[in-house]
Amino acid sequence: MERVGSVLQIECRITNTTDKAIRGNLASTLLYFKGVTDNQGNEYSVDYAYGTMDAIALSDFYFEHEVTFQPQRPLYIVAKVKDFDPTNRATRASLNMLLESDDLQYSTDYNYDGNYTQLAVAKDMPIQDRRVMDAGVQVPDTALVIDVKGYHYERDMAYWDLDDHECDALYIDYTITNQSGINMGNVTICPDEDSTDDAGNEYHVGGEFLHSLGKQAIDIWAQTEPLGPGETINGTIKLLPFDRYQRGADKVTLNLSIEASNYQLSDNLIRFIRIPVGR
Repeated sequence: MERVGSVLQIECRITNTTDKAIRGNLASTLLYFKGVTDNQGNEYSVDYAYGTMDAIALSDFYFEHEVTFQPQRPLYIVAKVKDFDPTNRATRASLNMLLESDDLQYSTDYNYDGNYTQLAVAKDMPIQDRRVMDAGVQVPDTALVIDVKGYHYERDMAYWDLDDHECDALYIDYTITNQSGINMGNVTICPDEDSTDDAGNEYHVGGEFLHSLGKQAIDIWAQTEPLGPGETINGTIKLLPFDRYQRGADKVTLNLSIEASNYQLSDNLIRFIRIPVGR
């Protein structure tokens, strides 16, 4: 159980300890059932959960999945809770799932268009939190290592400025490395939300672009590249104009969205937090 970005990710195994297969419907969230609670008394729907084969639950809509628990064979499940505890005060959490099965004799303790029993998958477990919170890069998945490699300034033309004022453009170089043995397929990165600096300036998404072709800076809204085991993607972020009026900013904060074609990342944002860019 670990916080990754804005997500609480819970990884667990459910094992059938009998000598017969158990078939049933498994759900982590139903319309009136929220499967996760924290030690602050908050309840959360499981936004997405999946097992070894297929999806099990999606958002807080009524959605269940047919599953077969083979004898003595664990079913590996990853459950994700988005926007978990924005106050960062929760230190423990519990996960309950619902099971409806004609192959079991049990006392029903929950009913919503079916007879379900609650499975206490994780009870009051400590939450691991290794996120960068003050300065640095908050990764969207523990399989990734993201490093800021450097920055530089170039004089540029503010194309949107009617007075054609020249200004500085800030370039931040970074790398994304897949430290796992998983082939993530094509990874797509693009700007997300406005960026800010520590002098109170905002830089709109339209003023950012990324490039990965070395010195040949090509304006693109999204960068898509394959990311196999141990491979690295090189990227650059451009902010324009950078601190055009005050020229006093020393740090920038920005987010990039990220997704992979063959891998479910824990979160969908790379958060660059108070990255030093002093002159």
